[in-house]
Amino acid sequence: MSEYIGKILQEKLKEPGMPSVKDFADMLGTTTRTLYNVFNKASELSIDQVIKASEILKFDILSAYLRSKDKSWILKEPEGSYKQDKRTITINLTIHAEESSLKELPNFYKDVDELASRIGLRLV
Repeated sequence: MSEYIGKILQEKLKEPGMPSVKDFADMLGTTTRTLYNVFNKASELSIDQVIKASEILKFDILSAYLRSKDKSWILKEPEGSYKQDKRTITINLTIHAEESSLKELPNFYKDVDELASRIGLRLV
C-alpha cells in the first residue's frame, strides 16, 4: 500500500498548482527527507498523514487506492473471525458501498478512530 501512496503523492505533486515537495512536507508535518523516503518505498505515512495529504491535495488517496487494480494487500479471513493475543484484537471489517460512497471512507475512519479513542482503544 505504501508503494502506491508514494507513487500517487509523487505524481500529484508534479501537477500544476500543487505545492512543492518542501511546502507539502511542511503542511503534512514531516520532513522532505521522509517524503522522499515515502516516494522511494523506504518509509511510510501514518493513516492520519494520508488523510491529511488527501485534504491538502484535494484528492482522495484512500479511495483511489481501493479502486486500483492492486488489491493484494487485502487479507482474506472467514467472516466474523478474530484473532486475539494479550493486548491486540484483529477484526476483519468488510464494507459494501457504492463507488461514489468511497470518497467518504477517510471520514468514516476518522469517526471510528475518534470513537475508539473515547472508549480507550487505539486503532493501528
